[in-house]
Amino acid sequence: MAVKIALVQLPLQSHDYVYSLENVPLAAGYLASHLSCAGNRAEVAICPPEVVNLGGDAAIMRWLEDVHPVIVGFSCYLWNVERTLYLCSLIRQRMPGSTVVLGGPEVTGDNEFLLGQDSFHVGVVGEGVGGDVLDALHPAKTSPIATAAHVPINRGFTSLPHPQA
Repeated sequence: MAVKIALVQLPLQSHDYVYSLENVPLAAGYLASHLSCAGNRAEVAICPPEVVNLGGDAAIMRWLEDVHPVIVGFSCYLWNVERTLYLCSLIRQRMPGSTVVLGGPEVTGDNEFLLGQDSFHVGVVGEGVGGDVLDALHPAKTSPIATAAHVPINRGFTSLPHPQA
């Protein structure tokens, strides 16, 4: 049976009401493409642009609750890490059966800010298309930070179907 995974990349917060065209979840798309090619062990849903870019936290939570994922993954960047952690705490309260996973450039083994948080289960360092991501996210892991094997771009991404195709 396929593992249900929801991926979310929060946009840069702006002080205007212009639709955020800059928020393109490319890393989530490549991860979804990789997982779909990995023996169909995962059913991946990426939060739709109209929800993640235009909706507030309640809209994102409603989407997640409708999807019922076993794993919720967030792409963490400097501009969204605090809001991401807030949503993670909501997920842990309202969806206790889901594993919350963080990835992205803010997730490192020496990020004291993240290591001091209890709102997520696992942080993945490195390229999500490296190694077996589903095994790295096994709930029995003892460390909050898992390291995915780095896959060079010329070998890892070019063999995957483009996520926007």
